[in-house]
Amino acid sequence: KTYTEKNDLCYGIATLAEDKDGNLWTGSGCGAKKIARYGFTNFTEADGLHDSFNHSIFQNRAGDFFVHSLSGGLFVSRFDDGKFTTVKPNLPKRVKNFGWGTKQTVWQDSTGAWWIPTGEGLFRFSNVKNFESLSQAAAEEIKIAATDKNFFRLFEDSRGDIWVSLIAIPDRLLRWERAADSWHDYTEAVGFDKKLFGATVFLEDSKGNLWIATGSETGEGCLIRYRDGKFKVWTNEENAPPGWTRDLLVDRAGRLWVANTTWGLLRLDDTNAEKLEWTRYTTADGLSSNGVYCLTQDETGRIYVGTGRGLDRLTPETGQIENFTTADGLPDSNVETAFRDRQGALWFATVNGLARFR
Repeated sequence: KTYTEKNDLCYGIATLAEDKDGNLWTGSGCGAKKIARYGFTNFTEADGLHDSFNHSIFQNRAGDFFVHSLSGGLFVSRFDDGKFTTVKPNLPKRVKNFGWGTKQTVWQDSTGAWWIPTGEGLFRFSNVKNFESLSQAAAEEIKIAATDKNFFRLFEDSRGDIWVSLIAIPDRLLRWERAADSWHDYTEAVGFDKKLFGATVFLEDSKGNLWIATGSETGEGCLIRYRDGKFKVWTNEENAPPGWTRDLLVDRAGRLWVANTTWGLLRLDDTNAEKLEWTRYTTADGLSSNGVYCLTQDETGRIYVGTGRGLDRLTPETGQIENFTTADGLPDSNVETAFRDRQGALWFATVNGLARFR
């Protein structure tokens, strides 16, 4: 690879040095410059994205890679051959509130149907021939109850059932059972009717447990496990993390990792246990911030932790934490969403661009 002034280097390099982390430093008339050893490739509007801030990252069953953004509308972008193609799904013109937040929003399910939750209803595109057809296809509004409008998160489990959370008073938790084509309301079963919080993220582990985390502005929170048709709900008094939990991850050892904006990074080793016993990582252990937003892991089992102050990489076996910022090639240090694709590349959505790491 050749580095030139396009990489913010000056001609007339007088000296070179490698630091303990393997980064290369150059010395020239422009001063000292670092060439990071890590391979971040950044993508912006110039690469076909609609906006620099992308709210979710996902792959469909066929392996197609997508991101979606909410700047000036709702847009979905597909990555292919090094660039993105962007379409605007044909939602009803009356829809002006396209939702908010990151992760588990727009989704193409196991049958190929597209689901799009918005602040003014839930919509499905069932008969879309190809990705580009989203801009012309007719959207079907999924009507559950007259008051169900502000759809927040959406997740498909291994049975093909669709779970959704809604912002309301109280917030609601619903599941569409595909085999019976029927909706189930679990709002009371998980206690949302008595608390001011709702579901923020879903995750299914290898043991068949469905995990549901919550968020609230009051500091209250709970962690939920759904198994064999029954819910186990842990409250703050039972060691559930408070405030906002923004992401969940199951690593290759079967451990559950929790990204929480108050307690930092948490690890639960026994996902079948009846009590929550956490291993906790904070700034005291080397994290960039205790406000953790997102998680992913690489092929060797290292955990990548997105925060508002940079990206951290944790080696669970040793506890070693490495920190990455814009100096290492990230487009911004506010890392909102993380994802590992099927080719092993890691993707990070920041507020100022999308980065691929490999």
